[in-house]
Amino acid sequence: MPGISVIVPTYNMESYLERFIHSMQSQTFDDFDVIFVDDCSKDASREIIKDFAKNDHRLKLLCQSQNSGCCAARNAGIRAATGKTICFVDPDDILPENSLGSRYAAFEKFNTVVRGCYEEYDSSGNLVHTVERPDMPDVFSPSAVMRKIGVSALVSGHWTWLYPAELLQSRKIYFIENVKVSDDITFLIDIIFNITQMAWVPDIVYHWCKREESLSNRVFTSEHFNDYFKSVEYFCELSRINNRMGFCEVFCSEYASMYLTGLYKQLTTGRITEGDANLVIKNIHRICCKYDMYIEEESCEKSIDDLVGLQWIWNAIQYKSPQVLQRLIEGFKIAETQKKHGKLDSLKNLGWDGKLNFDALDRRQGIVRVRYCFHKDSPPDVRFTLDGEPQKFLSSKIMPMNNVNDKDILEHIFWLRVHCTEAIFKLVVGTEDFSCSCAEIFERFSPSQDTVNIYEL
Repeated sequence: MPGISVIVPTYNMESYLERFIHSMQSQTFDDFDVIFVDDCSKDASREIIKDFAKNDHRLKLLCQSQNSGCCAARNAGIRAATGKTICFVDPDDILPENSLGSRYAAFEKFNTVVRGCYEEYDSSGNLVHTVERPDMPDVFSPSAVMRKIGVSALVSGHWTWLYPAELLQSRKIYFIENVKVSDDITFLIDIIFNITQMAWVPDIVYHWCKREESLSNRVFTSEHFNDYFKSVEYFCELSRINNRMGFCEVFCSEYASMYLTGLYKQLTTGRITEGDANLVIKNIHRICCKYDMYIEEESCEKSIDDLVGLQWIWNAIQYKSPQVLQRLIEGFKIAETQKKHGKLDSLKNLGWDGKLNFDALDRRQGIVRVRYCFHKDSPPDVRFTLDGEPQKFLSSKIMPMNNVNDKDILEHIFWLRVHCTEAIFKLVVGTEDFSCSCAEIFERFSPSQDTVNIYEL
């Protein structure tokens, strides 16, 4: 039994297979097999795989009897896999040398699902984006990471994950085969509802190479948009069944913000009709009503900032205009105004914004810069100690907030001494406190970093 079965759906990939196979053969971890599931390619893909397999017994070819799509190919791979764990790769992408080894080491250590980080490249091979691990422990519950970064950021990048084969095969977790997009999202939703903890390694384990003609770059129809919200509806339904409704509004709001923006762009460029766009908005509204997401602001535990997407869709539904484009524009304007007022009202009620931002470190002098926002009429008390001994600010200034028209909102910026690495650092702002060793503060900043957000209360 290999440690990892790598499942690779293949359709007309002759231009990429040699590069991909070389990246697999360059892995530092070698206890794996690769299951190529060919979906009736019309080019030389099968022949290329067979040629490489003659000299590498780890490469296996499984041929579909009819063209059924990449989801059906992945599902066939899941059923055929004999590895202890399973991961998925698209053959036009590349795995860094440590990709399998990094994830498998974490699996052996924690015996759970493992996720990694990835880099996104454009069609010219230029790095355009890096997804890094949030600041959190190596192992955590899915709800913990959803609370920190949201739902959509968690249920993404399925090819960076490593799954125990027993989890997929015994619980019959497969990709949905009857959708144009979002199959990976519903798959990961199934995963997080079937585990109590997961690991996230900080290593880059995947190079996502986006092609101009790839599915990810396709012009979306109303069916594409609605498929994404099928995944939201699926998440809400599983949440209802499992009595875990706490993140439904946030997930739907995140997707509304993302895809209403996409809908707006498609409308302005004539790539989708007003009628189809109207169907998308009505469908999102239907889901919001079905799961009672339009909560009165006063009774909602989430902030207006969390739910701005819901505000947008609600306003777009309520705004009286026959033109969808105009409703989207006005709905967004109203939502942004509500978001701004909600932030300011919250800050006024609390006195400060509840967040400490450690954004700069001078290693040579052993000092760190901290900042937070507050309302001028109710500034919080601030106390700083090292090993329980009161300390003074090395420097301190209060300034008006950038990009905020309300002159009552100020920002406190100050430098603190952290030169004694073993000392216990404690900073109290209002009723909230942050404490750790000074060494931990140094560790949060990599040697090349002079700016990073390391903590938010």
